[in-house]
Amino acid sequence: MRRRKEVTMIKFEGVAADGGFVFYASIFIHKIGRKGTRKGTRTALKVISYVNGTMEIAIDGKESIQRVAEVISGMFSEASNVSNLDLVILNYCGIHLQVKKDTGRKNIICMIMKLMSMSDYNGKNEVSVDIQTCRNCIPLRDSDNLQYEMLANYFHFDEIFKWEKGLWFMNSLGNSMIISSIKDGIVNIDCIVDNILQEVKKFFIPYSNFYGVKAVDIEFAQFSIRVDEKNVDRILYLYQRSCDMDGSLYEKELYE
Repeated sequence: MRRRKEVTMIKFEGVAADGGFVFYASIFIHKIGRKGTRKGTRTALKVISYVNGTMEIAIDGKESIQRVAEVISGMFSEASNVSNLDLVILNYCGIHLQVKKDTGRKNIICMIMKLMSMSDYNGKNEVSVDIQTCRNCIPLRDSDNLQYEMLANYFHFDEIFKWEKGLWFMNSLGNSMIISSIKDGIVNIDCIVDNILQEVKKFFIPYSNFYGVKAVDIEFAQFSIRVDEKNVDRILYLYQRSCDMDGSLYEKELYE
């Protein structure tokens, strides 16, 4: 596959009211013998769903077709932090388009224009995408550990893993969160850290940029648990119960 001229880097902003993940995409243009330079302003996009290398996104209708094509093409660049995507499903101005890894920018433009000509799009219907996030900028209460809490609860998107295809997020304290899927505001996290109660709680803290997620699916041993804002305080109890049940099943299989 030839090297793409455009490189898209995306930065995580937060979670919208509908559970979609809001990112801002910056496009960098490679020039021979020069360091890549950023082209234009950032473009907002919302990740509606993600699983196993397939990402469905929505981009506001005010963005030009040229800009949309550059963003998507650059996402497949080997220098992008989402280069391990296999498929992007675009929602834009009422059209629904699947773009594969080997599709170039010019072909994406042609595909968008063709779909628009076949649809009810009249050139004036700029479909808007809600990118307002749920997070509060600062904690709702005074705290002696304000700076620490801000660092612990604000996560940056790093990249998509090559093999597991998970979305890797990290905070400024070096703690990681790997999200394997997003759908309808429900996320599945792959990696279980030692302090599980505190990590899962970050999805339901108003001043975390994960705030807005409706529920989190977690697998403990052979059991799957869905955690939401109502039962998050019982996660440690549920975890211990699942471990006890898994141990009992193991002993039963061992002696049968």
